[in-house]
Amino acid sequence: MSRLRTALFLVAMAPGCALAQRYGRPDSLEHYRPNAPHPILSIDNESARTWTHARLSDLLRMKRVEVLVPDPKTNRTSLYEGTLLSRLVPGITHDRVDIYRDFWAFRDKRAVSSADLDPSADLIVVDTINGERLGPNHPFCLVARNKRGDLVVVRELAYIRLADAR
Repeated sequence: MSRLRTALFLVAMAPGCALAQRYGRPDSLEHYRPNAPHPILSIDNESARTWTHARLSDLLRMKRVEVLVPDPKTNRTSLYEGTLLSRLVPGITHDRVDIYRDFWAFRDKRAVSSADLDPSADLIVVDTINGERLGPNHPFCLVARNKRGDLVVVRELAYIRLADAR
């Protein structure tokens, strides 16, 4: 019993020995960088069983497309700028496209499916709104047209999944 008391006394006197080591480890807080310098968009091509990881720098080098998107709440029009999804992944015209956005607690939620979208409309991966880059936590969004012809904007884009239409 006296050994236990002595051990508890020593632990209480020197609390630093019971804490995690913070310095010198690659996963410590001083090495944590939430603003990654090269954001990546992941595209899951199920038919080819491959993942494509497009960097923001790759998107900026491609031919740019601009779209004016009206905001019904504020009655303002915003200029969205990005590149076509068909330029990132050639040959997706016959594929089913599912767009996933970030959701609560590390779970992604399907926001839009190709069944909801106009098959002749282009899907645009956007990285700039009104000349400003999107935030570092969610650097991409997607703009498309639904079957009624309205513009659909998917913010907080997590990844895109492509699958055979069959």
